[in-house]
Formats: sequence, structure tokens, C-alpha cells
Amino acid sequence: PVTVPAVAGIITGSVGGPCPLRVIIFSRSSAMHALVEMPDIRSAVTVMNTLDGREMYPGCNLIRAQFSVLHSVSVKFNNLKSMDFSLPLPPGHAGFPSAFPGVPAPPGSHRLPPAPP
Repeated sequence: PVTVPAVAGIITGSVGGPCPLRVIIFSRSSAMHALVEMPDIRSAVTVMNTLDGREMYPGCNLIRAQFSVLHSVSVKFNNLKSMDFSLPLPPGHAGFPSAFPGVPAPPGSHRLPPAPP
């Protein structure tokens, strides 16, 4: 499934970069889309160049990465389809394993298969 933890895990696990600031996942024209806001332009360029044209899962979920005209992503609710990682979690909220900025994805988090030659 395409969820915020899966998208954040791919970014932190495959790119080795920082955790995204905000992620929103939605459907449009029978395709899944994700808006991902990174903390800086350098990490955004790295994510885009590393993940564009790769498959999220072997044989499916082809990733097409491009820059948005939006300057930031607005998250209304934290759930499996949207998450604002820049806000502290409320007391007693476990959150997702990758919900803590600056903390690498845990062992066994989702990693993309190697890029084709």
C-alpha cells in the first residue's frame, strides 16, 4: 500500500536523506500521487533525482518525481495519508516509526530494489 510511512521510509531508507517535513497522498485520474515537502532544496533535488523512474515495489508503483508549483504542503490531519513531521506529536501519541525528523528509518524499513544498470 502507498502510505505516509511507506513514502517516508523510501525517502529516508533509499536516499539516505532527512525525513520529509510533510507528506500528503491522494488519488487523481485513477493514479496515486504524493506531495512531499523536504526541509531544503538540496534534499528535494536528491530525492527527485534518486527516485524518479524507480518502482516503489517490484513490478508496480512507478515513481514519477517532479517539482510542484506549491511552495509548501498543507496538512490538515495526521494519518496514513497525510502527516506533518515538523510538528511535535501530542503526549501519549506513538506516531509512525519515521515520524521523528532527523531520526533514520528503523532497520527493515522499506528500501527500493537496486536501480537497473
